[in-house]
Amino acid sequence: MGKKITGHVKKFAADVRKQFGAEKVILFGSRARGDNLKDSDFDMIIVSRAFKTIPYTQRMSKILPLWKSRYDLEALCYTPEEFEEMKRKKYSVIEQAIKEGVAA
Repeated sequence: MGKKITGHVKKFAADVRKQFGAEKVILFGSRARGDNLKDSDFDMIIVSRAFKTIPYTQRMSKILPLWKSRYDLEALCYTPEEFEEMKRKKYSVIEQAIKEGVAA
């Protein structure tokens, strides 16, 4: 895919913004780099204030019904504060996502 966002990713990002008020939806990993295999999953970071009231372990299950693709989704769901805290940690997945990611 390489820095190009597909229609279902754009739709998902729009739906997450609408339903959860997401401030950031970042596609990263092999799908963002363009070195994915045919059946590779989609790695995303979603940042929303709405996640403050949802336990971390339950956040992905809340957004998963919005994902309309046959491919798996691996979403890391953070509040803005958690996202900023993770950015400060060296070698975090956030650092990788910022370097190679694509805003959806």
